[in-house]
Amino acid sequence: MTNGSVKEWCPSVKSSSEQDTEMVSAVVSILKSLGELRSVKGRTPNRKFKEKKLHCELNLPFWSMCEHHLLPFYGVVHIGYYCAEGYNHKSLMKSIVHFYGFKLQVQERMTRQIAEK
Repeated sequence: MTNGSVKEWCPSVKSSSEQDTEMVSAVVSILKSLGELRSVKGRTPNRKFKEKKLHCELNLPFWSMCEHHLLPFYGVVHIGYYCAEGYNHKSLMKSIVHFYGFKLQVQERMTRQIAEK
């Protein structure tokens, strides 16, 4: 998969200087409706997007054993998660996928367990 096709659906490929005005207006709307909009010029809601960034880990391989058929199944996992700038959790994501794939499993449960972790 080339970087051009990832850019179409993965927000983490955007440059950090890019501002998503729709997201900012959505956050403003939510904060206003909750009565929590304390507008300090340039901080709210823009700081929400500077603190965390969506990261995508693509093509993390897994191998597991189907609990119903006792046959192996394998594939790749794509994970999107929010994380503070500067942190890389790729090894953690690989460990989580490996941990849940190591057990007798069904694909649907494995997906839910990885998402909840």
